[in-house]
Amino acid sequence: MNCPQGARLMVGKQIVEELPVIPHADRMYYEILETTRCVREGLLESPLLPLDETISIVETLDEIRRQIGVRYPFELPGEGPSVG
Repeated sequence: MNCPQGARLMVGKQIVEELPVIPHADRMYYEILETTRCVREGLLESPLLPLDETISIVETLDEIRRQIGVRYPFELPGEGPSVG
């Protein structure tokens, strides 16, 4: 489960600001409800956010990252696990 402890605003390698995440006991609550509903109804995906829309969102976010120069460690040469 994705439970970040906080976020860091960085400029280059310098941390400009650290932001704590307010604890929330019901993380993923609505996602679990929707998944349960879909399973009970025999659906392979949620009509609220179909796979094609999810892929479109991820592609848009990837393009934004590309344009502003944000890269994840696994995308950098010599960093993270090798892919392929």
